[in-house]
Amino acid sequence: MDETEKKILLLLFVILILNTFYCITTGNYLLIVWVVITLMVGYFSVYPDKFFHCLDNAREYINNYRRNSKGLLHSYSIYQRTRSFEEKDIEKNSEGSSSIPNSKLSR
Repeated sequence: MDETEKKILLLLFVILILNTFYCITTGNYLLIVWVVITLMVGYFSVYPDKFFHCLDNAREYINNYRRNSKGLLHSYSIYQRTRSFEEKDIEKNSEGSSSIPNSKLSR
């Protein structure tokens, strides 16, 4: 990180702190959101490569989440399916018509 970027980040931080203090004391919370968005747009207009780097990281995170969630949903659906089969077997066993011989429930 070079010196100009450090100075810009320090300036943005000071502006954000002062604005937050002012907006909290006046009760204008939407102005906080507006200033934060404006500061982000200003920072990314000075350093557009950082913006595209953030987008690439977000894209990687989303792809990893989708890849991992497919596996989790698939294993969860298999678990639910086997559990529902076990519940049906328990219902049959409790009625007396056991489909599983020598089971503990049919005794």
